[in-house]
Amino acid sequence: MDNDLEVRIRERAYELWTQEGRPHGRERDHWDQARRELTTPGGDAVAATEAKRESAVAEQAAGRGRKRAKAPGSTPAEAAATVKTKR
Repeated sequence: MDNDLEVRIRERAYELWTQEGRPHGRERDHWDQARRELTTPGGDAVAATEAKRESAVAEQAAGRGRKRAKAPGSTPAEAAATVKTKR
């Protein structure tokens, strides 16, 4: 198997595995699905993955991406308030 193709299959299989919640014992299913997607004409999952990644980056840059919860005291003002209340 072409080394580049094997790398692409491995990356796509990993992506499928994570999308399904990282189930145990489905390695072969994900590998086979990734291989089919990448070797079937018009089934280039890597291009779709890159497009999805670029879209997520653009959304995040526009302020519409996933937001992480901030830890209390994570801003300087919150940290100062925390120090004042503990004294």
